[in-house]
This record gives sequence, C-alpha cells and structure tokens, in this order.
Amino acid sequence: MKFNYPHKNLLDTNKKNIMASENTTFFICIFSRKFITFPFIEFLLYKQEIGEKNILSFPYIHFEKNLKQSLEKTDKLLNEISQKTKFEGFKRKDDDFYIFYSANDDMQHEYNKNHYLYWTSMHEIVNKQKLANLDIHYSTSRFFYSYPEFIHCYNNKIIDIPIVVLCDIEKNSFLEILQQFEDNKYYVENKEKINYKKKFMRLIIFDYKVKNNKIYYDKINSDILSIHN
Repeated sequence: MKFNYPHKNLLDTNKKNIMASENTTFFICIFSRKFITFPFIEFLLYKQEIGEKNILSFPYIHFEKNLKQSLEKTDKLLNEISQKTKFEGFKRKDDDFYIFYSANDDMQHEYNKNHYLYWTSMHEIVNKQKLANLDIHYSTSRFFYSYPEFIHCYNNKIIDIPIVVLCDIEKNSFLEILQQFEDNKYYVENKEKINYKKKFMRLIIFDYKVKNNKIYYDKINSDILSIHN
C-alpha cells in the first residue's frame, strides 16, 4: 500500500521563510514511516526531568542571539540524535517552529529508565498523552490538536491510527489478549527488548474489532480500554 506522511503541502520546505524572534522555540520533530500490515507513524520524543516528573517532548532549542546561531544549534542537536534523517519541512505555530525530519527506523526501540529517546505512537501522543508512566508535554500534543491534519497517514483517504496497549506480562495473560484480535491485525514490538520497570509488551493494534467484546484494563497506565465490535 502506498501512503504519504505528512500530507502534501502541509509543510514549508524553504528554510529562508523561517523568521524567528527572541521568543521562538525550535522543535525537532523526527518521525518514522512504518508499514506492518497497515501504515502508521511514530515520533521520537525526548525524556527530560521537569520538577519531580519525567516528561516526554519533541527535542527543542530556544532562540539564541540570532537566527543563524539558533539554526546551527538545532542542527547540532539533530546530529547528536541521529545522522540519518531527511529534512521534510517546517510548520510555524505562533512564534515557534516545528521542523520535521523523516528517519529510517534503525534506532533502538528500548523502553527503560536509562534511555532518553523513545519512539512514540500518535495514539500515545494525542489520545493518551502518555507512554507507559511518562507524561507527554502539552506542547507536543497541542501541536496536533491545533493541526489535526498532521495526525494521520494518507493514501486516497485518511488512514486510521492504530491504538497501543501495554500488556503487563506479570498480571495479564498475554496470549489471551492476542487471541481476541484477528490475525495480522496487531504487531508486537521488539519482544525481547520491551521492559520498563516491569516486563510488558507493547502491542500495536491496527483493527479495533475484537472477538467477544472484551474490555481490557491497562494496569501500567491505569486506563480502561473498551473496544467494541
């Protein structure tokens, strides 16, 4: 299936149009296009400590002295994160600039307290504002609320985003949960590497139809996920 993200004409690709001010923040929005049964995207978010909480957000740089120096620092931070990205364009929101880069999905998908970069689904950013027990900063989610056309992949129409369920292996019957979904409608991400404080599986579900109309309780996030035929 051919698909595109972001949808055509959503981004300005001419960096000369970046007109920043001392109030500007540059957000680095690195995303990966994936296709596993269905297409979807994930964004690379950065973990930082704010107060006593760990928060996920787009990596960012505040305006410094002049535009040239600010963009140089943005490029330096980008290269520290990944040197295998492609500039896709930018979107201005008030004084801020969200700069989009596509990346090959060759970076680690590990979820533990020693890591600072996390691939995060649109479902987690927009619907849950949370990945495991990490909150997602409002500036990241708010961008997509303001510009919902950036939420979805497209072919000839909008493609639904998959939902993400974290299955606590110690407390849930993982196989029982999988049996509720049709074959090839879900994806278990990096089975051997998923571990955040307690062992869990990160289950990406592409089709919300389940057998027997069961309700799942996500113990890690304390969310009730009700899915209906």
